[in-house]
Amino acid sequence: MNLKIGDKVKFKNESGEGVVCKIISDKKVEVMVEGIEISHRVEDLIFVSDEGNVYSKINEGKIKETVKKGRAAKPQSGGVLEKHRISSNRGGSAIIEIDLHIEELVEHPELLEPYQKLQKQLQRVKDCIADARYKKISTLIFIHGKGKGILRTELMNYLSSLADEGVTYCDASYNRYGGGAVKVTIKGLHS
Repeated sequence: MNLKIGDKVKFKNESGEGVVCKIISDKKVEVMVEGIEISHRVEDLIFVSDEGNVYSKINEGKIKETVKKGRAAKPQSGGVLEKHRISSNRGGSAIIEIDLHIEELVEHPELLEPYQKLQKQLQRVKDCIADARYKKISTLIFIHGKGKGILRTELMNYLSSLADEGVTYCDASYNRYGGGAVKVTIKGLHS
């Protein structure tokens, strides 16, 4: 069985399934699971056909050919913002709330090292901002929680780097989020 970008796979040693989104080598691929890209060894994956048939044998040699040919395509999805809560402000414009707690982003957070968790959380921020720009959504709320402050610090550093691109941020409503969220505004989307 040949594995290529866009193929649906299940995991041999854990629950869940995803879509192959990047081929790293003939023995390793990235799988998109609930909007998060996670590296997996090919031997730990089970191919699922469009008809729902399950194949446990994946031909690693064919994966190597795919890498050499440079095939690359994004998996089909409705965008990362589709999974998050949408509310509206008094003006009626959409506000998307993105919960960055790792339990909300990956199925098995206990399998990740702390730095991997932070990477997944920051990647979700980047993906959501890109998706918001594309969909012309100007306000996002990132819920980071009130732990040790590491995620908040990294989030602020990243958002500060986007100031030249019209991205501003401030603490979100304390009454609603208790100091554990940041409101991001993207300017210049409707011009």
